[in-house]
Amino acid sequence: MSPTSVSGNSSIHLFFINRLLLFVCLQFILCDIHLVNTTEELCGRWIQIGAFYTFSRDHTEKGTLSQELYRWDSVAAIARKVLSIRYSLLPYYYTLFYKAHREVSNLNAPSATVLRPLFFEFPDDPSTYPIDRQFLVGSAVMISPVLEQGATSVKAYFPQGVWYDFYNQTIFTGKGKVSKTLPAPFDHVPIHLRGGSVIPMQAAANTTVSGRKTNFTLLVALNSSESASGDVYVDDGVSLQPN
Repeated sequence: MSPTSVSGNSSIHLFFINRLLLFVCLQFILCDIHLVNTTEELCGRWIQIGAFYTFSRDHTEKGTLSQELYRWDSVAAIARKVLSIRYSLLPYYYTLFYKAHREVSNLNAPSATVLRPLFFEFPDDPSTYPIDRQFLVGSAVMISPVLEQGATSVKAYFPQGVWYDFYNQTIFTGKGKVSKTLPAPFDHVPIHLRGGSVIPMQAAANTTVSGRKTNFTLLVALNSSESASGDVYVDDGVSLQPN
């Protein structure tokens, strides 16, 4: 599935995330992280989004300009940063996939999806219905990417509740109905954690085998009642019948 393209002279077009994710049976959603000619800036911005897709790859087509992530020092640095975050979150992703597999017969359950539009988690908030420029990984991690060329900030909607900046744990109190303008320089993609969540993590590594050998870390984001909950699914990583 390759509905998204990046043009060197246009903004990034995120292809209706909330509509795409309605295909809840497709857990490995693939939007190519490049498809036609791009620029250094847009290539960097695109990997900031694609790093958090369930299926993430840098891809182009024959006849277009070379755009491997290492061709620009700035893009290589951005890729290392966001892909390290992705790899540190693999226990969280793995748990989400387990839950999605378990809920395969109940596609109306939010846990049947790994990536989610905001309205999946906040169906009583009409302001989330048209949002197609932010998305959730599970219920707890919100990605608010920059989609416009030349932009150094982004407007992000925070549904009701407590939210934390992933990088520095700054608290945002979501009251609904109003979006906040967030700083987003070229090397930064805003990521926020939902209060009330416990997110399992491990150290980023070059392979999943190496990563699974590192210690677990629990990232605890308290809600307004100063409580949080979460879970983690673990198996041996190799058996067809999970052990």
